[in-house]
Amino acid sequence: MRFIAIVMLASTSIVANAQTLKRNTKIPEGLTITKINQSKVTSNTEMMGQSMTNLAENTMTATISIAKQVDTTTEVTITITKASVKAEAMGQAMEYDSETKNDGPLQETFANIINKPNTLWVNNKGLVVKTAKKGDENADAVLTMLGGNANMTIKEGSRINLLLTLPSNEVKVGTNWADSTEANGTKEVTFYTYAGNVGGVAKIEYRSTITQKTKMERMGMEMNSEMAGVGSGILEVDPITLLIKKRTAKLTLKGTIEAMGASIPTEVVTEMVETVQ
Repeated sequence: MRFIAIVMLASTSIVANAQTLKRNTKIPEGLTITKINQSKVTSNTEMMGQSMTNLAENTMTATISIAKQVDTTTEVTITITKASVKAEAMGQAMEYDSETKNDGPLQETFANIINKPNTLWVNNKGLVVKTAKKGDENADAVLTMLGGNANMTIKEGSRINLLLTLPSNEVKVGTNWADSTEANGTKEVTFYTYAGNVGGVAKIEYRSTITQKTKMERMGMEMNSEMAGVGSGILEVDPITLLIKKRTAKLTLKGTIEAMGASIPTEVVTEMVETVQ
């Protein structure tokens, strides 16, 4: 009986340890991963008493290389290598595929993005503290509009979803925590719950509240937007390295766009799946 009890206690300890996440802030130097971001963005606007729906479906592929880590800062190079876009706006269809010849309106924007390495430095909270070059503001705005703003448009203060950031040295199943970021006109407060370890993958559920102010120029016209909303999703994480292997998210923002002296009510719904290979 004593032997059985010891075995049961040992088994319980092994299971408990498997369910516990331990803080890791170091990304292996020389690591290169491929991140694929698939998103669907639906926007609804009200103009002069009429409703208008725009749709964009995008797939973007990026390689992320870890050069070195000094103290709490990691040097990272991100290169968008492929992009595919299908969009419909104001009754007009637009398509872009980096793997084929393109002559459409998105060609110029993506020419400044595809296969152009972007080196940046990230702290141990996953926030960008420095970039090597100033981004193309128009390209940033277009990518944001298309829903490719998850790790594709990079500025100081942006979050890079590589490693899961834990609130303490150890986190057990059921633990809740929160963090917040504010950069580039966007403030986000996110609440996390460690849901458990399923098949060797740690599942983290999260929900966010977001406020966003953006400015962009399209066809010589300045547009300003103020939006607010909520998001939710699931992170699938390697329980040993804390590398985020998959992220699913749905974000709903509502607000107004100011253009040509008019205030346009707008709702934007983004559905996203991001995987790491």
